[in-house]
Amino acid sequence: MTMKFGGGNMENIKIFVEGIADDKFIRDYIKSTFEITLEKKHIHNCGGWKNIFEEDSVNEFIQCKFNGIKPLVIFDADTPEKENGGVKSRKKEIIEKLSALDIHIGESQIFLFPNDNSNGDLETLLEQIITKENTPIFDCWNGFEKCIERKSVEVGKGLTIPAKKAKIHTYCTVLLPDSNSGREKAKEQHRDYTNKSHWDIGNIALNPLKDFLHEYSSK
Repeated sequence: MTMKFGGGNMENIKIFVEGIADDKFIRDYIKSTFEITLEKKHIHNCGGWKNIFEEDSVNEFIQCKFNGIKPLVIFDADTPEKENGGVKSRKKEIIEKLSALDIHIGESQIFLFPNDNSNGDLETLLEQIITKENTPIFDCWNGFEKCIERKSVEVGKGLTIPAKKAKIHTYCTVLLPDSNSGREKAKEQHRDYTNKSHWDIGNIALNPLKDFLHEYSSK
């Protein structure tokens, strides 16, 4: 099937992502922005950034090579505090380790969330594209984090601030019905990023990703 995409197509593209949340977001973003519904074969979920070097993902790269498919990698940049985190370090790690496995991709084939220039992850980007009218919801979360910090002193031991994934999950949960259906829709694999009441999918924060995808889809 030929998929029209910004004047081009994606029939010869395969996107490697870290996990379920990335898979769902990329599919919804492409559907909303370019009116294309990707098939399962067009995205490979590595199940974690390090798994791009494991057999399952390596075999996908090999199949791309044999079938004339252009592999693209859309991962998190993460932060320097994490192993090989940060835009430059993460790209270098991916390129060099794949090269050692005889898989050769260029830096321009890799996009790292949030914008391929700053450290962070998918959740960093998602925070930037919530709809303006819903921004007060995060005031509650920020207050929660400050409360946890204060309580750490009171209980005499450090308390862990939940990860940003929990913050985004909470955002989705409070906007959905208090029901089993609502709770399911808040999960990473079921979120609707095309829902304009929740997400500003046309936000300028998404322009770098849009440009990246458009460049390769037009070839």
